[in-house]
Amino acid sequence: MKILDKHILKSILLPVIFCAYTLILLFLIADVFDHLSEILSNKTPLLTILRYYSLLIPFAFSQTISWAMLLGCIYVFTSFTKHHELIAMKATGIDIIGIATPIIFLGFCTSILTFIVNDRVVPPTFRLAEEIKDTYIDTKDRKS
Repeated sequence: MKILDKHILKSILLPVIFCAYTLILLFLIADVFDHLSEILSNKTPLLTILRYYSLLIPFAFSQTISWAMLLGCIYVFTSFTKHHELIAMKATGIDIIGIATPIIFLGFCTSILTFIVNDRVVPPTFRLAEEIKDTYIDTKDRKS
């Protein structure tokens, strides 16, 4: 692996992780506000709420990782342009495909990881989260 490829990968990893973390947090906050009245009216215990939202994290990851990759790439290429790194890369004779190869590789690895998470982790955790929601949070079943 070339030094430039390592530099590009290092440059993109932190923004992608930060964007993924932020988007997952926003996803969970939106869900909290969606169910806040039911949580308060049922006096759901805090540990149950924390367990419910920890079980939703894999689902939130699978829904938001593509956006995190997109935002991370936009940030990195904007930063490269701002600091004239893209001009320096092109001046050394590297074409745009050579510059984008590490990002394409990271996108490929991320898609494989997302596939594995969607296939192995999301179904059981989402099922448990739905059971907790139906038992402790939703009021529709309790009114009947």
